Amino acid sequence: MPSYTRCNCSACGPAGQLQLDKTMRLHARIDARKHLHSILVAPSGTSSGPSHNDQSASPDQQLEPVSDAESQSDNGDDYLIFERLVKPSDSDENSDSPEVADESSEDEEIVVDEPRDEDVDDIASDPLFRTRASLFDAFQQGQENPADESIVPSAFNDHPAIRNAYIRAFVGAAFEGMTRNAAANMLEGSRVIFLSAEASGSEFQGLSHFARTLPTVEKRLGVSTDELIIYLFLCPTFWKPHFPAELARLDSPDCQELDCDGKLYTVKRLSSGAEKRTPILTLPFVPPERVIQRMCLQPGKVAQWQEWRGPDDGAGKKEPSKLKGYAAFPDPDKPMTDITDGWGWRAIQAGLERHRNGVWEVRDVDVLELKQQFVALPNGIVIQINIDWFQAIKNGCHSTGAMYATICNTPRRFRYLREETILLMIFPGPHEPTSEQFNNVMHICVKHFKKLYSGVFFDVHGKDEPEPFHVQIGSDVSDLPASRKTSGLLSFTSKFFMCDHCETRFYDLVVPDAFDSTKIKERDPWRYLKYAFRARDASEEVAEEIRPTPWSVTGLFDLMHAIFGTTIKHLCKNILWKNGMVNTKQTEKITKFFTGLIWPPSISHLPPSVARGAGSIKADQWRSQIAVFFVALFDAWQVNGEIPDIDAKPSPPNTKNASAQAAQEKLIHARMCEHLLTTKPDASEDELESIDTIKMDRSLRRHYETVVQFTAAVRIITSNSISPNEVRRGCGALELAVQSWARMHCHLVPYFHFAALHLEEQFLKHGPAPGWWTYPYERKNGFLGRFNHNGHSGGELEGPEDRNSLNVLKSYLKGGTSERKDAIDFPKFSQQQSLRQLGSGYYKRVFDYLKVFWSSDVQLVPDVSLVANSNQHSFSGNVQAFSHCWVGTGLKHKHGENLLSTPTSTSGFW
Repeated sequence: MPSYTRCNCSACGPAGQLQLDKTMRLHARIDARKHLHSILVAPSGTSSGPSHNDQSASPDQQLEPVSDAESQSDNGDDYLIFERLVKPSDSDENSDSPEVADESSEDEEIVVDEPRDEDVDDIASDPLFRTRASLFDAFQQGQENPADESIVPSAFNDHPAIRNAYIRAFVGAAFEGMTRNAAANMLEGSRVIFLSAEASGSEFQGLSHFARTLPTVEKRLGVSTDELIIYLFLCPTFWKPHFPAELARLDSPDCQELDCDGKLYTVKRLSSGAEKRTPILTLPFVPPERVIQRMCLQPGKVAQWQEWRGPDDGAGKKEPSKLKGYAAFPDPDKPMTDITDGWGWRAIQAGLERHRNGVWEVRDVDVLELKQQFVALPNGIVIQINIDWFQAIKNGCHSTGAMYATICNTPRRFRYLREETILLMIFPGPHEPTSEQFNNVMHICVKHFKKLYSGVFFDVHGKDEPEPFHVQIGSDVSDLPASRKTSGLLSFTSKFFMCDHCETRFYDLVVPDAFDSTKIKERDPWRYLKYAFRARDASEEVAEEIRPTPWSVTGLFDLMHAIFGTTIKHLCKNILWKNGMVNTKQTEKITKFFTGLIWPPSISHLPPSVARGAGSIKADQWRSQIAVFFVALFDAWQVNGEIPDIDAKPSPPNTKNASAQAAQEKLIHARMCEHLLTTKPDASEDELESIDTIKMDRSLRRHYETVVQFTAAVRIITSNSISPNEVRRGCGALELAVQSWARMHCHLVPYFHFAALHLEEQFLKHGPAPGWWTYPYERKNGFLGRFNHNGHSGGELEGPEDRNSLNVLKSYLKGGTSERKDAIDFPKFSQQQSLRQLGSGYYKRVFDYLKVFWSSDVQLVPDVSLVANSNQHSFSGNVQAFSHCWVGTGLKHKHGENLLSTPTSTSGFW
């Protein structure tokens, strides 16, 4: 049934008339547009209820002290008036007041709100959501001004009580789940109270322009994410970016690029007769200098960026290191613990400019001959970027891209926290961009980083004068497809350009020499750059002929995808199971082994299918699986305690495995013929025909020895810290294991080549793997992918994701988040565990502690003893277990010691 509410708008009068809810909301918006208000302030003495001038608290209005942080040191008689009157009564808590439009919007579409299911949490109900139409309103009305970080927010010029009302509304929306309508109702109620108080003689500076919507409050307080994000609108065909201010100046919606029939925006006629332009495709971009400036204003952040410096790493005049490889390490047994321990950190040079020396050469030149080590600058910031695409829709295909930036100067224990990561750009879906589209939008980003490399001045917390900062992109840690897109190189499936580090071709993967570091020929990266410059300035036809590098405005091999996401998966699913190396009975043994394992709570849950590598298994689950897989495989293959020197039986004919093996053999034979004809063009017919007789080696012993060698190599190179000698040993074992598989004629994919040959140099240059693998960024993709977009597209979906990421950053700068609050914070999920099953010693330790701690109330007895009387209670040892917890920095243990704000293992914690 329709719902009716008494409307007190200017048309219905003070007495009010019963109207439909949607009609009442429409009347309220019309009044707001005319600067009229439905809530009237009764003259003094005419109110039937308690007078606003009466400053005594009524019985149901409990007066509570306000903390300094909440009041912002605002006090005075006027503030006390506000504090007494702002308390809502019980009857007002669930009132549904109409939404009041922002006073700054004079031309606005008249839209009637449809009924909404309050239980559905979609992106449109998110306080951060803004439609494409509203993103550019201020620019079309000429009201948008560039953000200036040095200007004090306007709310600090208003009366303290008004500022407190803004803070309450913002806190309610940011931390208590208050909707926009609820915030508007709260602000309108506060405004009416101030008007009543002003009528009694009090003065409130700023009341004449009191904010009545949440976006306006955010701007007044200086916490609006709109000041950090630039919403570019794009040509849907070529993704040519346009800045927001250009929207009102364009003469036509047609794209101005040659041979482009794309439309930039649509036009809608408003009720006032004005035109409203809505871009078709938008892209949110966060200039890195704005976010870094915000970080510099955080207390202690700049000092934290200097924590990596050792006794010999002081800021000052210092030449970049010329030592590379193992020669850069005086003590090859000393472990590297972070990216700052690799030789590449101190080899970065400042003051370089890219110049073209004639037609055929491009070099980075130290124009001023500074010979300055970049990280020896007072504030030399090294950035790590990651670009990846993820599915933003659960039951559909919508590929959304994200570009992250992380400051490597931050200690590793904090570096990959969400508030420490900059979400620079969100690429709109539903498809991944072409190389031309990608370059067009990346050109904007590169401009900002070139400016940061040259040096900018930032305000620093606690410093009177701005300090110079220089920012350098140190590495791109994207996965292989994305890194090839950013570098402008061909796909790794290219026949002649599979590897960008050496000249190994795709069909060379069938021979052991393709995985031998002593038999490869390295490529010259400067040659890439030369042809990239030539392609940039060439015609389309000539640029297409320049191979393999078209022009790109912007790596590392990602270990997570190379090892955990590909090679381990390929080993289990392809080499062992698809080739029939593990039969049905052996599979049952392996499944039973994994089912019987008791994993520590810190290990992610492994699905039953992990035994045979079936289903959708994540990279961290493969990481856990490979650690014990060789034990399970031994249990399945062993006979009388050893692996027999026999071959696995071939798969029965007319089975899926037999068909897959036949297709795989045919593919390997074709590549071997291609490799033979390349290395020996005059090969005889007998040599070519002999290839057709080659079969995969099915020896159980040789396969098991290779699996053990591979497992040991993975364990070494994925450690949290690693010494140069351990790099040599681990990468050497990995190289030998992959060569063994190639020698047994197993089908191998390009990642085996990258892992076996090119990870060693990365470890020496960039330190241990956790400093540059992509686990943290994949988790952030998962966070962004959990948004309920409710069908929004064209950039509407991506914008709130960027805004939410920045809000996380700003909330952590202000403090008060769950990770750092002064309390013990447990994860959302837990498990019921028995202390006796967790391991030896757990039950006794907890029992002894609780027996003393509860001695004044109960008498505990162990569960193996009988209860003698009613005062005794048996302790079963069943507890609620968590994988970890967060302990606030200000929390004091009952014995007096400080507890640090770090994740603490709480297996058996209840």
